[in-house]
Amino acid sequence: MAKSKAKKVAKARAKKPVARKAVKTAKKLKAPKRAKVKAVKGVKETIMAMEKPVGKVFSFYNKISVAAVGLTDTLNIGEKVHFRGATTDFIQTVDSMQIEGKNVATAGAGEQIGVKVKGRVRPNDMVYKC
Repeated sequence: MAKSKAKKVAKARAKKPVARKAVKTAKKLKAPKRAKVKAVKGVKETIMAMEKPVGKVFSFYNKISVAAVGLTDTLNIGEKVHFRGATTDFIQTVDSMQIEGKNVATAGAGEQIGVKVKGRVRPNDMVYKC
C-alpha cells in the first residue's frame, strides 16, 4: 500500500514540475536581511521645528478662496504662514487679510480674520508662522 501511495504522489508532483522547481529555487535564494536605516532630519523637519502656531482654520470659502482663521498670536501682512492639516500642507505669504470685511495690516490674538489662500484648506487645519 505504501508503494502505490508513493507512486500517486510522485505522479501528481510530476504533473507540475515548473511549480516545484520555482519553490526549490525560492528556498535556495533567500533574500538578504535589510540594513537598518537611521532617520535623518531633513529640511521639512527643521522648518516644522522653527514654526510657531498662530491660529486654526474654522471655515473655508471655496469660490473666493478665503480661509477664516481664529488667531492665537499676532499676524502681519507680509509674513509667511504654513497651513498644515491631514491633507493640507503649503506655505504662502499673507498678502490680504480682513476683519469683518475691512482690510487690516495686523491682527492680534483672539481675533477672527479672513486670509486669501492659494490652496484649499479645511476646518481644524493649523496655521503656523514661518
